[in-house]
Amino acid sequence: MNECILCQVITTEPEEEYISTWDGGMTFEILKTKADKGHIYRYMVVAEHHISDVLEDEGQIAIGRLFGFMEKFKIPFTIMEPTHATIKDHWHLVASTLDNGDDVQQILDTKRIEVYFK
Repeated sequence: MNECILCQVITTEPEEEYISTWDGGMTFEILKTKADKGHIYRYMVVAEHHISDVLEDEGQIAIGRLFGFMEKFKIPFTIMEPTHATIKDHWHLVASTLDNGDDVQQILDTKRIEVYFK
């Protein structure tokens, strides 16, 4: 799918982490998002192949790895559902730090997981 922006990004941008769920299962990559929207850190986990949905177990593995990746920064962050995704036909989730970026209202309007540290 040459027209898909995420397919193009996977082949051109350096991955931060490569995730293989299990033999023959879906693979994912963690990539820096093109726009940081004013956040210190903003990354996404994206299916390596053009697919609009993943198996629940595979999605949970991808979310867990994105969680672990973001946790290393030790500042509050969120992992968001694709409610406001501009690319809807290629499975991905975005995680960003909770540091008053340009999209605060959009984050508030999105189903998400928020993580805070003591």
